Amino acid sequence: MSVMQQCVAEGKLAAFDPLAAWEIITKGLMAEQPSRMLVALRDCGALAVFLPEVDALFGTFQAANEDNLVDIGEHQWRVLDQTARCQAALPVRFAALLFNLGKADSPPQHLPTHYPVDRLPRLTHCQPRLLNTRFARLVAAELGTAQRRFHYRLA
Repeated sequence: MSVMQQCVAEGKLAAFDPLAAWEIITKGLMAEQPSRMLVALRDCGALAVFLPEVDALFGTFQAANEDNLVDIGEHQWRVLDQTARCQAALPVRFAALLFNLGKADSPPQHLPTHYPVDRLPRLTHCQPRLLNTRFARLVAAELGTAQRRFHYRLA
């Protein structure tokens, strides 16, 4: 862990190849308990570099029911682990990882729903354009490959 913390502290992950980051994230998402790898990334600071939109969810709370508040980041891990228990495919697990993006920017009184984006003065944590720049091409390539494999098996 200290090696990863040192890499983060020295800024070495900032220039990390998105393809290499995607491979790490994919491996973690497809694990038996995806949250373990992602918690490790968060603990060393790498999650804030690879997926700052997800990292920003921690410390943001929303009502789970009338009496309890739940940390959205921790809830994210539980949802992700549930997709693994269901043996969901990569696209489902990736969607589970990202489904709460934007809630870190939502005023607490509007949670658990998202605040209307057009009424926000400026998004600080959820920047879809940056996320898309990092991973959209890689995700599309992966999903396209998976789709071709699926059609090949049917033929």
